[in-house]
Amino acid sequence: MTKKAKKKPLSRVKMTGVEETGTFAVRFIRKLTKAELLDFAKTYDLKLICRDTYVPEEATFVPNFKALAQRLAYNMDVDLAWAETKQRYKKGV
Repeated sequence: MTKKAKKKPLSRVKMTGVEETGTFAVRFIRKLTKAELLDFAKTYDLKLICRDTYVPEEATFVPNFKALAQRLAYNMDVDLAWAETKQRYKKGV
């Protein structure tokens, strides 16, 4: 009979801090064309940075944060909008 090796505990990932990136992500109810994204950006005083590679309904903008949240709340084409953040993770047990 052989001895069984002891299982090591799985490492845990812990968030150690969050910082804003200065960009704003918007998920639309459908994939907008480039012209529609640029028109949206102009309407809300934004600069279009990119469309999300994996979720075509999402795009990233650099906003004028002061008035943006209130203005987006009344746009029926917007499903969700949020400030993007960087997260730092630390391995632990």
